[in-house]
Parts: sequence; structure tokens; C-alpha cells
Amino acid sequence: MISWGAILRRQVWFAVALGVFVPFEVYAAFNGLVPLSYSGRVSYMYGYVDSAGNQSELTNLLFGWSAGGYIWRPWFATTSLALNVGLTSTNSTSSSSEGTMGTGNFSLGVFPRSRFPFSLDYARTDSRSQQFYDVTQVSGETSFRTTRLTLRQSYRPRKHNQLFNGWYNLTQFDGGTFGSNSQVYGVDYQLRVPQQAVAVSASHSAVSSRGISGESTVDVVSASHVYTPSVELGVTSLFSYVELNPIGAELTTTNSQAFSSFFWRPEHRAVNVSGGVRLSENENKAATSRSLNTNLALGYRITRSLNMNASMSLGTSSSGGGSQTLSTSQTVNVSYTGRRRQWRGISYFWQWGASGTNSAARTEPAGGKSESTEQQSVSASLGHNFNKSWVTGRASSLSATFSQSGSGSKSTQADEVSKTLNHGMSVGWNTRGRRGASYINGRLSDSRSFGVNETVFNSFNLSYATDLTINRLSSMTGNVNYQASRNTSDINSSGAAVPEATGKVTSTTKNLTGGMAYSNNRPFGIYNLTFTSLVQGSKQIDSPVPSTTLRWESVFRYQLGLLSTTLSFRVSESAGGNLAKSMNFQATRTF
Repeated sequence: MISWGAILRRQVWFAVALGVFVPFEVYAAFNGLVPLSYSGRVSYMYGYVDSAGNQSELTNLLFGWSAGGYIWRPWFATTSLALNVGLTSTNSTSSSSEGTMGTGNFSLGVFPRSRFPFSLDYARTDSRSQQFYDVTQVSGETSFRTTRLTLRQSYRPRKHNQLFNGWYNLTQFDGGTFGSNSQVYGVDYQLRVPQQAVAVSASHSAVSSRGISGESTVDVVSASHVYTPSVELGVTSLFSYVELNPIGAELTTTNSQAFSSFFWRPEHRAVNVSGGVRLSENENKAATSRSLNTNLALGYRITRSLNMNASMSLGTSSSGGGSQTLSTSQTVNVSYTGRRRQWRGISYFWQWGASGTNSAARTEPAGGKSESTEQQSVSASLGHNFNKSWVTGRASSLSATFSQSGSGSKSTQADEVSKTLNHGMSVGWNTRGRRGASYINGRLSDSRSFGVNETVFNSFNLSYATDLTINRLSSMTGNVNYQASRNTSDINSSGAAVPEATGKVTSTTKNLTGGMAYSNNRPFGIYNLTFTSLVQGSKQIDSPVPSTTLRWESVFRYQLGLLSTTLSFRVSESAGGNLAKSMNFQATRTF
């Protein structure tokens, strides 16, 4: 068993030895930081928005700087530092605000390449903002600070593939009137040997809030073991224990789970087997509940096209009131997928499937009479598919697909047999030339269900898409899509039966959408300047309310060395007729 105290003492003695035996010149160099890299950026952003008569402006100035290096020697300690400062100003028709934000990140790694590396990460965020409302002449100030500290110690022994980790995380939030403190610490262990892997972890977390006495805690212990003697056989076992203690409540909740599963999938055999068992317990001051669930599945490949699967499960549970429930289920299904056949250029295949299920449950309440329920169900399906392609030109082709399927099911809980019948047909055409390609696709489908409630659903979809290369610097794409559907049902949207006088409820929707995009890699003949523009629109046809939406967006991007700029414009109109306009400009200089 590895002692964390021994690891810490080893590092302390190693540091003392360095301080005693190394020459004075080296010791002096130890106090200095050797920078390896640094970078930074200065960014300015301006934004303007005009929406439904409300105008607002946003100005943002950001400065960031980061550096990384090592102390004395790269194998001894590595460190990095990052600082970011932001200034924000917002003005609107009714209010204005100014804010500042600063963030700092510091990381330190001791013996990063050794078997016992240590890491420290510290981050702090400070934000302040002031608001002023023109109408009420009221001003206010808000601020918050966030501090995060992470410590992590690792140890990797020489023997075996083992890894020990210990960590500590601290998060503090101070928002003036509200504050919180969160601490999490824990350890974990990993072992990997041929054919086996073991992992064990334990953690404790505590959260406290300002003005509230006490703290909420969560303790977690987990362990796992994976055994895979071959690619055909594997066993996985898991265990977890969780204890919850909420704030202000003397109600401790514990949850324990144990789970194990296996699989056996022979590579050159037609059979495969899998299964598992799960035991769980949930306990608190009010009640205790336990459950045990097992399952077993068998798969058998009768032929290349015919497969059979069978599964069964058994579960039992008990609640705090003394009631017990026992449930079982068995399922068998068979599926067949025919080999794809060709006849005069027509590709054809068919498939069918059948399944049966039996389930039963028995409940014994405390001091009451036991109740038993059973249910059996069977189902079957049959379908086929046709596909045909034609070459209509040197760079164009046409394809058509037709599919048909039907299914039926019967349950002991229903007096009628539920049936479905589906038809689908699609036609597609595409052509490609030197400057681009075009695609046209249409699909028509019909789906009907019969039984307690009868429904009919029809849909039609037609789409067109194209891409065009205007020249070596500019291109354009476009698409149009029309979709219509109709649903006829014996029930309305709330699920209640429709009166006989009405008979059916029919709903119809029609939608039209489209868009076009243009890009140019050198507009106005200026190098390093790019331009993109996008127009999109949609409309719900025959809608009783306005449903038309439009959006136009254009972006200019220019980069010269380490300076990059972006200028964008956007105009959009919502379904209610509200018009919104916006403009954004951003310039960033990196170093």
C-alpha cells in the first residue's frame, strides 16, 4: 500500500538535498524564471443593434497576455501565467452601463516528467459593472469575484502499470449579497495488467452558502474491474456507494449499487450470449428500498440472412412500506433480410420479421392482497424495396426508389389487431459540369394505421440545390425546399375521441424555405480580403397568422500580418413583422 505521506516526505528531502549540495551559482539561478514563450492580443469590438425601434450600442476593449517557461531546469518545474482585462460600455435608449473584468490564471508543475508529478492551478476572476436608467434616474453597481484552486499529486510505481492520484479543488464565489464555497477532494487508483483493469476512487465534496448554516456534503466510493481474456469473452463488475447530506435537513440518503455483466461472442460461431445482474439499495430516514434485476440474452445466426434473438429478465423490488414486486419477461424475435438481387438494372430486396413477448408481474402489498398481471403480445412485419438508376447524360443521372411495408401486432390488453401500411416513392436527378452541380429530389409517402384509432399521414417533399463556381475567386450556392403534409386521425391533439358527428380531424401544413450564399476571396481586387453573404427565408403557406421570416447577413474579413479585422451586417424580419438591424466591427492585434 502506497503512503501519501512517504511520497510527500520524499519530495521534501529531494528539495532539501538540492538546496544543500548544489553550488551557490546554481542555487541563485534557481530563483529565476526562464521564459520559453509568450503571446498576447489586443482586441476592439463595436456593435450596433436596432430592433423594433430600440437601439443599443456596445463597445468592448480586451487585452490578454500569456507566458510559459520553467524554473531552473525543465525537469524541475514548469509554469505558465495568463492575464486578461476587459472594458465594456453599453448604451441603449433607456439605460447605460459600464463594466470591467479581469481574469488571471497561474499554473505550476513540479517534477512534470517524473513518476510523482505535482501540479497547481490557480484562477481568479474579478468583475464590476455600473448601470444607470434614464427613465427612473436610478443607478446601481454589481460586482462578483470567483477564485479557483486545484492541487493534484500523482505517483506511478515502477512495478506494474499502476497510477495513484490525489486531488483537491476549491471554488469560492463572492457576489456581494451572495457567496458560496465549494471544496472537493479525493483519491483514485488504477491498475492495468494483461487482460485485466482495476479502478478504485473515493471523493468528498462540501458546499456552503453565505447566510445559511451548515453545508451539504456528498461522499462517493466506486470500484470497477474489467476482465477480458480474449476479444470473444469479457466480464465487467462495478460497485458504487453514494451518501448525500443536504443543507438544513437531517435526512441522509445513501445509494449502493453492485453490477456485473458478461458477453461471449465467438468469432467463428453463429451464437452469442450476454447477460448481467444488478443489485441496488436506496436508504434514508423515511424508508429503505431494494431491487435485484437479472437479464440473459441469446443470439443465433441461422443463415447469412436469417437471425434469431431471445432474451429474458427477472426482477424483484421491495419498498419501505413492506410491499414486494416480482416481474418477469421473455422475448423472442426472428428477422430475415433477403439478398439484394438485380433484374434488368432494377435492384430488389425484401425483409420480414416476427416477435413475441410475455411479461408478468406480481405485487404483494404489506398487509394486503397480492395482485398479478400478465400480458402477451405478438407482432409481424413484411417489406420490400425497388431501386433503379439511369444514366441520362455524360455527367447526369436519374434514380428512383419505391418501398412498401406492412406490420401487425396483437396484445392481450387490446381486443383489436393494430395494423400499419406504409408506401414511399422518391425520384432524384443530379448533374455535374465544369462550374458546379445541381440536385433535384422529390419524395412522396403514405402511412396508414388501423386498429382502435385509424390515422392517415401523407407527405410530399421537393428540394432543389445547386452550387456554382463563378470564377477562381468566387462561388455561389442555393437551395429551395417545399414540404407539405396532411394528417387525418380519429383523435384530436388532446388525445380525446372525436365525436361521431365530426368523424375525422384533418390537419394540413405547407412550408417553403430557401437560401442563397455567395463568397468572394478577393472583393474589389484587395488581397487578404474575403466576403461572404447569406440570404435565407421561410414561409408557412396558408397559415392564418404571419409566418414569413427573412434574414440577410454579410461579412467582410481582412487580415494583414498579425492584424485581423471583421465587419458584419445583419438584417432580419421575424414572423410578426419585426425588423432588426445590426452591425459589428472587430479588430484584433496579436503578438
